[in-house]
Amino acid sequence: MRDYRDAVAVVALGACTPIGLTAQVTHAERAAGTTGFVCTEVRDDRRGRIRASRLPLLKEDRTRTQRMVALGVTALEECLAEVKQWGVQRLPLILGLPEQMHGAPWEQEELKEALEQQMAAVRLEWEPGEWREGRAGLFPALARARELLRRQRSPWVLVGGVDCLSDRASLRRLVESGRCLTEERRAGVLPGEGAGFVLLANAETVRQQRLVVKGWIVAESSAREERHFRQGEPNQSDGLTAVFHQLRYHPLVRGQRVDRVLSCQTGESYWAKEFALAYLRNAELFPEPLMIEDVAQGLGEVGAAAGALQVGYGLYVLRKLGGRRALVYGSSDGGCVGACVLAVQP
Repeated sequence: MRDYRDAVAVVALGACTPIGLTAQVTHAERAAGTTGFVCTEVRDDRRGRIRASRLPLLKEDRTRTQRMVALGVTALEECLAEVKQWGVQRLPLILGLPEQMHGAPWEQEELKEALEQQMAAVRLEWEPGEWREGRAGLFPALARARELLRRQRSPWVLVGGVDCLSDRASLRRLVESGRCLTEERRAGVLPGEGAGFVLLANAETVRQQRLVVKGWIVAESSAREERHFRQGEPNQSDGLTAVFHQLRYHPLVRGQRVDRVLSCQTGESYWAKEFALAYLRNAELFPEPLMIEDVAQGLGEVGAAAGALQVGYGLYVLRKLGGRRALVYGSSDGGCVGACVLAVQP
């Protein structure tokens, strides 16, 4: 890495998914090919049972809010298990949340109160702003976190995402909108749920605290796609193209291909076409041959949790399977697009 001081360190991870209550278990199970898909009680128009990825410890009748609370609290507890011994008293938090019009209604205040109660010993300071960008929400959150660290407003920033689309009400909405994978709709979504957190620190904090670093956020970028999923014009992938172009010419990335690519997307053909256009315009950034690790392969559509879960898994893959750098990218239904480059060594 050209300038160690410009990177942001990942010093702790937390995850809760249908295949693991911790990041370590989730990563190992994903690498082994384990999935969390089950046949649910919700049926499509032809009376076929909808498949979804669900945490088996949660009862089927739990609401979206209840499931998000359980997932979020569990992932947060893991991520901040060692924070007390580091002397952390206050912690800025940027939490990626579900997009509007995607899934059933849920109670944001109930989620916030539950997370605050879980970390009573550390004051969570919610970063102002609307962070409801779904699958792509992590990337503007990383940019804000980097800004907070650079301005020395805090030596630590917590970034994460929580979502659930496999609760009963959300499944019914997805069926009604024709979005779910069914016998008739082979290109649909397999709903899922999950939570992920990433604790970030600047290089000076890492040095002073002598922290063990799990990896580095080398660079991130985000943009708006005007011709997004929810409008009628063909998507020309201008937003994702701009994101990849910015990363490709970033001072810490320029001239170097990434070794791994991880997607926050659902597996629908729409997103594959969007990526293909942006990839062809920025092929020098990507590995040859190109292989993409979709979060949906094992966890389904996890919405706002996708970014944090993929960052953790990307660092795991780099350490276990080799490679210096990985790229994580995502696009929301409403037009937010983004990506980041990870590294295991400065």
